[in-house]
Amino acid sequence: MVKSMTDTDESLLIAFASHRDEKAFRALADRYLGLVFHTAMRRTNQRQLAEEISQNILCALAEKAPSLAKNPDRLPAWLHRATLFESSKAMRAESSHQRRQLLQIPDDTAPDASAWTDALPHLDAAIETLSDADRRVVLLHFFDNRPFPGIARSLGKSTVAVQKQSQRALEKLARLLRSKGVTLSATALATGLSTEFAKAAPASLQQSATTAVLTGTATYSTTGLTLMFAAKSKALVPIVVLLCALPLALQQVAISNARSRIEQLQAGSPPMLTAAPKATNATAKSDPNSLSAWKNLAYRVTFQDSGSMMNYMKNKRIELELRERLEAMTPDEILSRMDEIATWDLPDGASTLQNTMLTEAATKDSQGALKHCENRLAQVEETQRFQLVKAFAKWMQSDSAGATAWFDAMLVGGKLKSKGLGNRGNEQCHDQMMADLMRVVITDLLKSAPALAIERFKSLAPDQRRAMINFGFISKPIEPGTEAPFINMVRQGLTAEESRYILSNPHGRYAEMARGMVKEGGLAKVGSFLDAISASPEERRTFAEAAAMGGLSRLKRESGHLDRAAVDALRAWLAQQVPQDVDRFTGKALADNTPPDATFKTTAPIVEALYQETGSDDLLVAFLGGLSGSGFARERGALAALIQDETKREAIMTKLKPYLPKTAGEAH
Repeated sequence: MVKSMTDTDESLLIAFASHRDEKAFRALADRYLGLVFHTAMRRTNQRQLAEEISQNILCALAEKAPSLAKNPDRLPAWLHRATLFESSKAMRAESSHQRRQLLQIPDDTAPDASAWTDALPHLDAAIETLSDADRRVVLLHFFDNRPFPGIARSLGKSTVAVQKQSQRALEKLARLLRSKGVTLSATALATGLSTEFAKAAPASLQQSATTAVLTGTATYSTTGLTLMFAAKSKALVPIVVLLCALPLALQQVAISNARSRIEQLQAGSPPMLTAAPKATNATAKSDPNSLSAWKNLAYRVTFQDSGSMMNYMKNKRIELELRERLEAMTPDEILSRMDEIATWDLPDGASTLQNTMLTEAATKDSQGALKHCENRLAQVEETQRFQLVKAFAKWMQSDSAGATAWFDAMLVGGKLKSKGLGNRGNEQCHDQMMADLMRVVITDLLKSAPALAIERFKSLAPDQRRAMINFGFISKPIEPGTEAPFINMVRQGLTAEESRYILSNPHGRYAEMARGMVKEGGLAKVGSFLDAISASPEERRTFAEAAAMGGLSRLKRESGHLDRAAVDALRAWLAQQVPQDVDRFTGKALADNTPPDATFKTTAPIVEALYQETGSDDLLVAFLGGLSGSGFARERGALAALIQDETKREAIMTKLKPYLPKTAGEAH
């Protein structure tokens, strides 16, 4: 969706928050109600309930407009999370079977309608597991339809970094969906997200819900949502500050009521589970490791509710009780109890409890935790896999020989091989755990014995090599000092085509090395490295493009500001590495170092002066094409007018036209 300068989320939120501009609120509702409504539909499978949830979210949006205006880029992610929270509250009144009947709407426009239909019930839960930063990028790009350069400018990152972040998020979503039995490539997932998020809310709902909020006929209180996000968000004030803002008397009443409700929950069953354990407080206190005490705690952890201040206080007590109980247990006791809990009929929230227990056990005894889980290594869920890989890395640091021997035994015994090995059309395999553990082994060998690392890599089956590179190394940076051995490993262990794809991908791990080297030793170190590995022309071009952006940033920091001397130094280096791409890479680097603020006034004269000297359209096209946002539209248009190639000039002007005053746009 294209937003004009006066139609941004920030301007609309400010307009509504400052003087209750109804037109601004309706514009926000029209823009985001589709996201809210269809998220609620996927979670509840009930249109009436989804419409009620949508109206509640609009109420919350009206209430939170002032604070959201301070961070407008968070709005899509905030609305998505708020909708999931409100949907969970609504579904508590439904039966457990109804709660699990999620919407499945075939979409013939998706790349694989059947697979996408299967993915829909799990989609929102998967998105919710992403980090705040990843979820924001995914929603800004696929729902808000923002290009990567625009997202990069608003987040203060490079375009390449945002593109890579989006790709990693898609890969993680794909892995999470595979764990649910749904196979979708990252590309298919991207297409499906674009299609799903393009769905609009029913016209009748847009009119009725918005009118209800603006006229005050919507009676829903947003307090629960407001406090939920106050407790959850890292960007908001700590809970202590909120408590200090309450009158002391009200604090005492709230605490007293919370204690009373907690004691009632501990004494009886959670209201939604008729078969819940009925452990008494006396039993729990006398024997905290008894079966009844653990069942009581498991249900309380599972049904934590952050919808109010009192519930937040209650949840902190539950977390403290769990932490104290785990600290007093041996690793074997924790793992044994964790396995027992896995057999209980608990809802999805039980995974949080099991993950916490595994984390504690692995912290105390990394080797023991791995051996305890060795018969189900290929089937563990995402969070548990992360903890086990972390435990393996810890074991490797203290006993590399023992950890490697254990890994080899697991590999030979087939305990790292999932059922989906090698059956995907793109020949990537499902062995995520194998790839992650192998990465730890290979990384250790690359530091101490590079030749052995390469031989180990080459001894793997072709699909396992691809899995390790695509799933293992893609999620972690290459450790400094191991770049050259890593590249030799890729060249020797993969086919020429595969190697070329890995090492010539401008958004891949190889390009990431360039940014790390520039940060550590400047452009000179990058040039020496390229010579040392006898980089091919394609590899040199990929490395130089990535290094140019970081290199100019480093030169800018060294001189205190971006000036012509820094740009000339970059161009001199580029002329040695990629003489045919000097102008294009210079333009990209200048765009990457021009955030949407007054910095443009510094870089634009440099670009114009360079153009007068070189007459290169590539310089202008790369610079203007890499910028985003609506700032300095007139000045950017003036630079675009200098482009001699009519097709390239018109392409740039088409992108700028929405941001230009009407007369200026028509003039061009």
